[in-house]
Amino acid sequence: MKKIMLFMFGLSLFNFQNSQIFGQSESAFASELSDEIADIVNDEMKRSNIPGVFVTVVSEDGVIYQNGFGYSDKSQHSRVDEKTLFELGSVSKSFTGLALLKLEAEEKVRLTEPVSTYLPNISFIYNGESAIVTIADFLSHRSGLPFNTIATIPETDSENALIQTVENLNNIALAHPPGEKYEYATINYDVLGLVIQKVTGVSYEEYVRTNIFEPLSLNETFIGVTNGQTADKSKGYKLAFGQAKEFSSPVFAGNNPAGYIISSGNDLAKWLTFQLGLSNTDYLDSSIIASSHQINGSDKDGFNYAAGWFVYDQGQRIYHGGNNPNFSAFVQFYPEEGIGIGVLTNLNTLGTDNIGFRISDLLTGDTTFQGGSDENQLIDFYATIIFWVLVLLNSFLLIKVIMIAREIKKGQRTLKEIISWPQIIGKSTLSLMIIGLLVYCFHQVPYVFLGGLNWSFLFVWLPYTIKAVYFGSLLLILLLFVYLSMLLQFPKKNIELSPLLILSIISGLGNAFVILVINTAIGANEKASLIPFFFLGITLYIYTQQLVRSKVIEVSNEIIFKKRIEIIQKILKTPYEDFESMNRGTIQATLNNDTEAISNSINALVILGGLINNLRIDPITSVIINPVVIPYQLLFSLFYQVSNPYIHTS
Repeated sequence: MKKIMLFMFGLSLFNFQNSQIFGQSESAFASELSDEIADIVNDEMKRSNIPGVFVTVVSEDGVIYQNGFGYSDKSQHSRVDEKTLFELGSVSKSFTGLALLKLEAEEKVRLTEPVSTYLPNISFIYNGESAIVTIADFLSHRSGLPFNTIATIPETDSENALIQTVENLNNIALAHPPGEKYEYATINYDVLGLVIQKVTGVSYEEYVRTNIFEPLSLNETFIGVTNGQTADKSKGYKLAFGQAKEFSSPVFAGNNPAGYIISSGNDLAKWLTFQLGLSNTDYLDSSIIASSHQINGSDKDGFNYAAGWFVYDQGQRIYHGGNNPNFSAFVQFYPEEGIGIGVLTNLNTLGTDNIGFRISDLLTGDTTFQGGSDENQLIDFYATIIFWVLVLLNSFLLIKVIMIAREIKKGQRTLKEIISWPQIIGKSTLSLMIIGLLVYCFHQVPYVFLGGLNWSFLFVWLPYTIKAVYFGSLLLILLLFVYLSMLLQFPKKNIELSPLLILSIISGLGNAFVILVINTAIGANEKASLIPFFFLGITLYIYTQQLVRSKVIEVSNEIIFKKRIEIIQKILKTPYEDFESMNRGTIQATLNNDTEAISNSINALVILGGLINNLRIDPITSVIINPVVIPYQLLFSLFYQVSNPYIHTS
């Protein structure tokens, strides 16, 4: 803490004109420390592509450091300053927690009461039975509600948005027994916001404004993006192909109590001063602030959560971060030392926390903080790579489709012989079912593999590149379907190997995907959601194998037929004397068509090969897969034997 004391002492002496020699020494130290803070901010801004940052540091002497960096509006080159408004994200929870504790102090709310006492129309289920969840459970994120409930918050700015948001939770199944396990779920504080609204008889926004903001003179603090739209509000940004692009997030008014308080650097400094007990107010008892820092139970894994605050080191360090789709915030303070640090940025990034922790470490002399990887930056990086791969693949397929269309027009490709309309309808229906299953599973990927989320949530919260990858992937599925359909239904007269290569790759991916799904299901709570993915993998694996098989047999027949014609032509050109000397049995055996026997042998070998392959890769998985795969494979094989009689003819 020596650096903190020297920092404050130097800043105070900087304004003291009669202490020139000593004052210059200490103020020089303070100036050096200020430069170090600026270096930290500039480093993280560059690393995380943050357009604008505001940093404030408070102590017992008031605001001891305050500075804006970068732009609040890149297009207009508007600089960040102490009046620039930022969304606080989950730092908003500390305001909601304080408002609730104020009501408790006034005996209007009891933390031990079930939430149904105040919200009788809301109930919860655990293990099929009604569950009692208390106000304290919501306050400490031990309600049992899972994190993915954030995806249920509706996009709306209606007056009833908060009611609608909480009512969406009615009869929801809890992930854990109430009060027993910590799981951060932002919607917990929306429930508390509605409790405040019901108890007070006024809107949550009105109550907090008149009972928290006004008494603390937070004149530059608002609730909700529609209520805080002034000329001073910063534009929000999110990553897109390695750059920060302006992003106007949808309005989630029902999430105001948990994430949509908007404030300036000036007011954040006041809020920190109040949290440290350094500003007096007759309206709010200091004991309420103290109780907001008291944890409500402790988890075995060390999560200690109070009323909108994470509490560390037995209360010596109190912290909360905040992330909205296009803003971030960081607040941390040390009650015993009387030091508080606040960081506001206009990008959803872990870089905000990195700035805050690095400044905290600089002031405390603690060098244990190692920094963290920005998940959004990593997602943007890998999504950018995937996007350009998709661009190449889609461009290749589009060119191939155009080339095939031209070849069809020129007569270089002809439609396969029509067998019968029932077979055409059957094959078309099967193909459409596979495409439908593929699109459905693709749509369900976030829900199944990302903890119950959805694509709409990802489009809002993750970098722009995710949406580009999403539509690029759908286009790839469409183009691949069109390409393979045209390739298989309009074959060239000469032999083509490209369909075999593509189908073999898809078959291999389907096989690997089945194993992935089985391994995922072993540790999954909701195994039923994996069933469509399981059948998609099996279908891709077997269906493409059958296509490859039939194509291989066609190619084999074509080669044998051409060889047979070549032999016949040579025989016909043979002198009569030589022809008479030949063994007729040899000629008949050479010209005999044994492709049907070859086809059956190939089927048996591929099935046996698949079984051996599964056993070689994962013996346990193969025990589960093979009883399903083999009958399914035989069914497809039978289907192709019936619907593709041309594979047996030359």
